[in-house]
Amino acid sequence: MIKAFNYVLERNALEDWLVVAGVAVALLVLLLLRGILARRMSCRAAESGKTCVFRPGDVAESLLRHTRAYFFLGILLVVASIVLDLPGKSDAIFRNVGLVALFAQAATWAHGLIGLGIGRTKAVRGTHDAGVSTTLGAMGFLLRTAVWTIAVLMSLHAFGVSITAFVAGLGVGGVAVALAVQNILSDVFSSASILLDKPFEVGDMIAVGDALGTVESIGIKTTRIRSESGDLLVFANSDLLKTRIRNFKRMVERRVELSVGVSLHTPHTKAELVPGLLREIIKSTPRVRLERAHLKEFGESSLNYEAIYWIQVPDYLAFMDAQETIHLEILRRFQEEEIELVHPSRTLYKADGVAPVRW
Repeated sequence: MIKAFNYVLERNALEDWLVVAGVAVALLVLLLLRGILARRMSCRAAESGKTCVFRPGDVAESLLRHTRAYFFLGILLVVASIVLDLPGKSDAIFRNVGLVALFAQAATWAHGLIGLGIGRTKAVRGTHDAGVSTTLGAMGFLLRTAVWTIAVLMSLHAFGVSITAFVAGLGVGGVAVALAVQNILSDVFSSASILLDKPFEVGDMIAVGDALGTVESIGIKTTRIRSESGDLLVFANSDLLKTRIRNFKRMVERRVELSVGVSLHTPHTKAELVPGLLREIIKSTPRVRLERAHLKEFGESSLNYEAIYWIQVPDYLAFMDAQETIHLEILRRFQEEEIELVHPSRTLYKADGVAPVRW
């Protein structure tokens, strides 16, 4: 038996040929099982809910689905170049071709995972905004280009091609291009930051500086906001991230400060009634939560009362309705109690003549 294994065939022992044959059979079996496993995992992924971007089952299914036959061939060629003593430069050729196949398979896997991540991000976020889709598509294109560029460079290096000068030139060219389009790249990366960090989304009402409006679209370079007056405001994404943004859609409750001034000549008994009236009026208003109501200060021409309350819904129309109800009720109750509402005023006295000037 030992002699049989040491039998030399084409400069290689029988044992070496059996090792290569065993590897080939194992790879063939894996190639056949790949399709079956991919189909089963695909069915399980379809039955489960879409609750996150990456799940182990989805990743495994994507890797299996993007596994190509040349991957197994590449493994076989690399194993053959290591185990067998091949004539001439055949072992180097086998090894290099196998490495190229492995690099191509790695790039294919990365390509599939990038597509999976982008597709699931759209599904999880549940958005159909064209700007977001365009941004994700651009990000996917850049990532795939980088992956395949690295795979090509590694393949050239495997065949002994010097890529140092090419990489250096690519780096210098990349720096030059980046300097030329730095503003555009800044907006593109800002768009990705908006997409991932989500300070606002399409449909949110936001305030940027003095501008207030509803977000209509988030593009690669710009974000478009429809103002309350109807005009369209276009902001560069990089400028948006440098500005303080107020997102009203994320508001849970709306805090309101109410100031009421009554006459300084109001009797003490009437002045004592005002905080209680304010509390009663605010508490009786639907969807309103009272925080406090007090006599705040003695003003120049009035007794100033302050009440703080919360509108328990973020809707702006509900806020205006509640505020109107409270104001009208204050006016009615104060008139019933004969409490005079005032606002700051001043009296100007004008002289009838001009005083004589004495030298």
